[in-house]
Amino acid sequence: MSDVKDYQQEAAAYHLTEKEAHTFIENVLSMTDFSQNLLEDKMAFLDKLIYTMHQTIPFQSVYRCSIPSKDRHRPSFSLIKEHMFKKYGGTCKTIQTFFKCLLDALGYKTDFFPITVLGQEHVGIIVHDLASQGSKHVVDVGCVSPTFTAIPFNFERESEIYSVSFLKYKYVRRADGIVEWLHQSRSDENDWFRFAEMEVTNLVTVSYFFETTERDFADPSNELNSILRISHYNGNCFFSVKDNIVKWSEEPQQKLLSKRLETKEEIATMLHEEFPQFPIEIIKQCVSNTLLTLQS
Repeated sequence: MSDVKDYQQEAAAYHLTEKEAHTFIENVLSMTDFSQNLLEDKMAFLDKLIYTMHQTIPFQSVYRCSIPSKDRHRPSFSLIKEHMFKKYGGTCKTIQTFFKCLLDALGYKTDFFPITVLGQEHVGIIVHDLASQGSKHVVDVGCVSPTFTAIPFNFERESEIYSVSFLKYKYVRRADGIVEWLHQSRSDENDWFRFAEMEVTNLVTVSYFFETTERDFADPSNELNSILRISHYNGNCFFSVKDNIVKWSEEPQQKLLSKRLETKEEIATMLHEEFPQFPIEIIKQCVSNTLLTLQS
């Protein structure tokens, strides 16, 4: 009973003031004149906000892997907020929870719901009454596979096909209410595979994710505790590092390219150039803790 009470008290801290939201948008995302844009068209503003988050806030395990395993624990909202204002980003459990608080502070009506992405728990956000009374849109800024706009979820059986960067995807609603997020195979345009299952009717509070997040941080086998991962977008182009493999997409076909880096020094230097918001000490410690077999 005390654990439930503690979770409820902690969940109450997941809140941004209107002033904090405005400061984040102006100073971190560098979006100007947003107040007028928000008033004029909440849908267009939300799409711009989602796109800018993907350009600015990386999905990453760098900070998490830079600290000793015994000191890893589910971050408080104050730490999440600090990292977001520093442009550190994080994983879905940090980026998505912050983003919902940001939307709430801006006057959007939102809820969390659970998603399972390739077997792993992911945080979903649904925005209510955006286009009209009763409309539902899903937003996601905490996933390596991006959605650059709010996705309308009022379709009956199947959504339209979306094309973003190197990805094509769609959504299919099952009879049990679960929505499957399908990705198109890059080798066969007629082949689709299930990327995620979305429990869009199961609306939950942030505390729903606390217990599993705590386990994730404590589990040495969780790949985000042992594998260097970081990614962001430059316009429509993808850039990602996983261990010592760098992947990126290039216009106009958004073909995915990759290369292997051979030394820890090479990786640390490249990461610091691409993500200068991270102190070099954090980057070097992450590289040291994860890339154990590489030469310095």
